[in-house]
Amino acid sequence: MSGLFRTITILLLFGSTLKGQQVNYDDVGVIVNINDSASVLIADYFMAKRAIPQGNRINIRVAAREEINQAEFDSLLLQVENALADQELSGKLNYLVTTKGVPLKILRKDPDDKGCNASVESELMLLHPLNRLYIGECTSGTQIFTGDYFGNPYFNQNVNFQAYLFGMYLVTRLDAFTVEQVRQLIDRSGPLTLVDSTSCQFVFDQAENFKTNELNQAFVTSSELLRSRGWQVHLNTDSVFVTEQDDVLGYASWGSNDSYADSFTVHARPGFSWVNGAIAETHVSTSGRSFTPGTTYGQSLIADLIEEGASGAKGYVYEPFTKAIAKSNILFERYSRFNDEGAPKFNLAESYFAASELIGWMDVVIGDPKTSITANKFLTTTKVQRQKHGFNIQPIPAIDVATLRFDQVLHDTPIEIRDMAGRLLYSERFDGSICQLNLSQLQNGLYLVSCRNETRRLLKVCP
Repeated sequence: MSGLFRTITILLLFGSTLKGQQVNYDDVGVIVNINDSASVLIADYFMAKRAIPQGNRINIRVAAREEINQAEFDSLLLQVENALADQELSGKLNYLVTTKGVPLKILRKDPDDKGCNASVESELMLLHPLNRLYIGECTSGTQIFTGDYFGNPYFNQNVNFQAYLFGMYLVTRLDAFTVEQVRQLIDRSGPLTLVDSTSCQFVFDQAENFKTNELNQAFVTSSELLRSRGWQVHLNTDSVFVTEQDDVLGYASWGSNDSYADSFTVHARPGFSWVNGAIAETHVSTSGRSFTPGTTYGQSLIADLIEEGASGAKGYVYEPFTKAIAKSNILFERYSRFNDEGAPKFNLAESYFAASELIGWMDVVIGDPKTSITANKFLTTTKVQRQKHGFNIQPIPAIDVATLRFDQVLHDTPIEIRDMAGRLLYSERFDGSICQLNLSQLQNGLYLVSCRNETRRLLKVCP
């Protein structure tokens, strides 16, 4: 046995190597319409899969319709508000998640010439003592143009979200054409979703009829940034409406607003294969207007993207103006930003809302708010694997010698040491149940020790 495996100076850092332990959902509230069986089924499934405390379940009784009026929304709002108070959740939650069967949009005026209609989710974002007064506030097109409106306090922020800092919640929705499609979305998403940066791709599809629009130009900025981070990017700048791409991780286009879309596909469906954790934004006015099968088209639907396999998408329930569209150069920059260990800096909800200027408006974000991606497989070890192939390192911290003790006898099994980027520094095959390590040849810093499917983080320090 090499001397590298005899002595080591380390400090074991538990907690951030395991997917289930690094990110918890204690600050996520789930809103359930108990008048709707789909809402109950989805909430039950999501809360079980993400280990969300039952005390974070917010039960309401409202009409099981996608569109409601002001009086019905007032009832919904009061029930959520009372639950936050009665269940002592107001100071605890950062995120709210609505479910299929909870109303989607509020029709206050028809026609709406003052900008009074809104999505339920975007109004719920303001259900915080600091900014509750803005719920129901109308914002005209003129106000949007001049900037005379209350904007999203989290827009373009570069820090992780905390409700108390911004006086709001981040609110997403779990919805699709069917309950089964929502379950599938939940299964293919979540914190630290592993992606292969060498094979997956981001697709940006410019539209000829929006050539000078700043949102169109942002596709170029987004592409350049992602390429600089080592991602594969497909940037289309001609009249082709891009379809049939494989392993898509991120997508932005003009959907049915692209004047050439109908020449290449039906209802601006891209026909992609998507990787787990994939997100999308289409610059379409009412792309989130419904998640009911058989919805009349005209404009394209983000529900089609979820059905294809996207894990997150942003849409709009009424005409929002382009000011509301998520800026792709912010959205994908946040979602693809990792720290030095390859762990994500921002989750799905943070990425979408950092990229969105408006609040109390017509936006709806579909997906698990805490979905995030990583290209470092050593950050995605599951709890089941950990129990099956467990080991511990003692003493903590250790000086000169540290001992690995395994829960079973190993036979010709590789033990590896890697840096935090996942680069292999040393590997040796081992027999037995106790192994001594030596890191004297390595510089001080963080490392990963792994055996089979078990990975532990350690810090080498001076004696």
